Amino acid sequence: MSGLQDVYNQKSYQYLFEVETLAQDILTDKETKLDLSNSRNKFREALRALEHTEDRRTWMQMGSVYIERPTEECKAILKTGIWDSCKQKQIVNVPVLEMENADIDIAELDNSIKKKLHKLRDLEHEPRLEGFTLNPISASEAKALHKGHVDPGETEMVTALRETAEESGLKKEDLKIHEEAKKILNYKVNGKPKVVTYWLAELINPKAEVKLSDEHQDFKWLNLHDACVYGKYPEMQELLKYCDSYIRSK
Repeated sequence: MSGLQDVYNQKSYQYLFEVETLAQDILTDKETKLDLSNSRNKFREALRALEHTEDRRTWMQMGSVYIERPTEECKAILKTGIWDSCKQKQIVNVPVLEMENADIDIAELDNSIKKKLHKLRDLEHEPRLEGFTLNPISASEAKALHKGHVDPGETEMVTALRETAEESGLKKEDLKIHEEAKKILNYKVNGKPKVVTYWLAELINPKAEVKLSDEHQDFKWLNLHDACVYGKYPEMQELLKYCDSYIRSK
């Protein structure tokens, strides 16, 4: 009997070890991803600031040292690499991360977190998170959302229906459009103002098949909270909340 109890205890310890180790790995990956993302964004902000300056020379901080270099040289430094602040925290062991590699590393960490979280949920006998495998909207995809234009002879509604069909494969007859639930948003695309009009639509054809254009990777039907997580831009979140409020009022 004691032998069986020892086996049971050993399995319990092994299970707890796997759960705790996996949970710690997830937290470590999240912290690493956040540090990399913050470092990358800081250098992107610095590069944008230099793009708008007329000064011929600029002061830069490299580690704990300030140096003055030609502005164009500073731009080149920021374009080719970012100083890795994570090294000071001993999270990442490389002193310089190329901008392109930083994007790749962040994407790989994101995929790693998703896989580990799925495994953790499986170990805990919990259902997997809906929508968690979707990727947050990227800058290029956000730009694609904003680039629809009204062709000659079209009304805004005709344009909206055409764009919807091109992007998702859903046609007018598949939808019930609530024309009174209209929202006009103002964006800036490449520094130029743009006005975009949205209408709320309900999918009424259960047999309609979503066929995404090449500009998109995947889709999923989500609740308001999860949709706001992936539609991370404030304007998009406000639009989603407006539509949810309209639906709840009916």
